[in-house]
Amino acid sequence: NDFSRKPNGYMSSPDYSHLLTRIYGKPREELTLVDERLELPDYQLNTLNSLLDYCESNDVNVLFTVNPQIQGEIERQSRINYAKDLIIQRGFKVIDYYHDEFDSLGLDTTQDFHDGQHTNIHGAIKITNAFSSYLVKNYGFEDKRGRSGYEDWDASVEKYTKLISAY
Repeated sequence: NDFSRKPNGYMSSPDYSHLLTRIYGKPREELTLVDERLELPDYQLNTLNSLLDYCESNDVNVLFTVNPQIQGEIERQSRINYAKDLIIQRGFKVIDYYHDEFDSLGLDTTQDFHDGQHTNIHGAIKITNAFSSYLVKNYGFEDKRGRSGYEDWDASVEKYTKLISAY
């Protein structure tokens, strides 16, 4: 089912009504940020190490992200911290939008989430803007809007912009 959705004409941008309209949240200061580390279960650790081994052996430059959320269980956060440490120790870059970079996103935890772990359209736009700026600055990505060969993307952006403009 995860791969059977029909294209929505927005180049996979979400058009689910709950991401556009639902607001769920609580003030950031009410959140518990965890600095503890808890080792991953064997199957997760093996999978992560296998991925990192593959990336190293094929000279793949990977950027990992930890996405912002406002409802993170202590155990889950502790496992994410452990995984992040391992990824960094193995020489890969991690942007942690949950702990380290949350404030730089300008997210309003009372308005920019549709549930405890996912942003709504307002939060998604803020994250997209920050992450795309990071990619342009650090990886030399070019803006290809208006270029020949990217007409489908331009049309999708225009269509999606109209969809979200009401929100």
